[in-house]
Amino acid sequence: MDCRWEDSRVPTTDEPQRRLGNHVRERRLVLGLSTQKAADQASVSRQTWINIENGARRTNAANHAALERTLRWRPGSVAAVLNGDDPTPLAYTSPETGRTIADLIREINELDLPVQTKLDAIHELIQVHRTTPGDPDVADRRDTGPAPDTQTG
Repeated sequence: MDCRWEDSRVPTTDEPQRRLGNHVRERRLVLGLSTQKAADQASVSRQTWINIENGARRTNAANHAALERTLRWRPGSVAAVLNGDDPTPLAYTSPETGRTIADLIREINELDLPVQTKLDAIHELIQVHRTTPGDPDVADRRDTGPAPDTQTG
């Protein structure tokens, strides 16, 4: 049964909403966010966040930016998902070097060094970035606790 409602506060069973919910849940888990922390960052209730993840709630355009900011997606990603495309994650770029953490890790891996030396260098890189304010890849994870909340209900 395909229920369609004009009011964003009314439950829906739209395929685009289910698709969005799957992407939202997957990204939240990748970022290590609990449902409560994600909801808080997006300024919505935990129940609203859960309903979005379950595809049971339509998102209005006013909330798209909050979802994208919380999930570290490029602007327009929610609309893209609703239109059948994939979201585009933001990549942290160092203001000093203009390179992403992933770029730096790739460069370390290409060096002719013993594996343990490479691992130590990558570990140090991550530790430095954990203490870098504004680094969306890792800095915010330091306060999420030991394990993400995988509870969705």
